[in-house]
Amino acid sequence: MHAFDVSLFWFIFRSAQNPWVSWFAIFCAEYLIVVLGAVFLVALARERSRKKQAYLFLFAVAGEVLARGFIAEAFYFIFNRARPFVELSVTTLVHHAPTASFPSGHATFSFFLAFALFLYNKKWGWAGTIMAVLIAWGRVAVGVHWPSDVVGGAVIAGLVFWAMVKWLPREKGIGEGVRVENDLSTSI
Repeated sequence: MHAFDVSLFWFIFRSAQNPWVSWFAIFCAEYLIVVLGAVFLVALARERSRKKQAYLFLFAVAGEVLARGFIAEAFYFIFNRARPFVELSVTTLVHHAPTASFPSGHATFSFFLAFALFLYNKKWGWAGTIMAVLIAWGRVAVGVHWPSDVVGGAVIAGLVFWAMVKWLPREKGIGEGVRVENDLSTSI
């Protein structure tokens, strides 16, 4: 698995060495997460129901604290994986401390926020997911994460989102497009 991760890292990292692509990679890795956060806040502001606004806000905050604040942080201590620029001695396109690499906190945060947008509207959720994918690509392209780090962050975000949607009560009209089967036998 590590050999595939290294090969994929080199492919993505080398593809960002063109000046225009490197500029875009830096934007995605460092600043697109701010745009995604702004999109989420705009979605909240556009929501007419104060109850749904409060639910979406609290859902996002609770999920981010759980996914990024607790689970991702726990994985840093469990795996303590070296970043690509430490292991491969590459020069990154952005500065980053040589801290633990797995999972990507940016990917965890951005994918959860993107998934939370689905509770507001499917189109906004897909737009957020595209931004989260670009953020994940950018983190690898600038040389601060392995591909498996960003995939791990997305998986953590997805599992936390799934668990929260499944087990938290929802008001009518909130996240109607999001379905999680409560009983596996009903999907067979």
